[in-house]
Amino acid sequence: DLIMANECLTEDQIGEFQDAFCTFDTDHDGVINSKELGAVLRHIGQNPTEAELQ
Repeated sequence: DLIMANECLTEDQIGEFQDAFCTFDTDHDGVINSKELGAVLRHIGQNPTEAELQ
């Protein structure tokens, strides 16, 4: 829940999450689609197949 997250995170932490999100939201539509999710997962060392991302 976004409201609960705002109560538990500092402004700096929220900013860091927003920056990370924007890094992977390459089409800037406000969501992480399956292609962008693949980039996120590869960045953290995973190697998902196209089928897994669908």
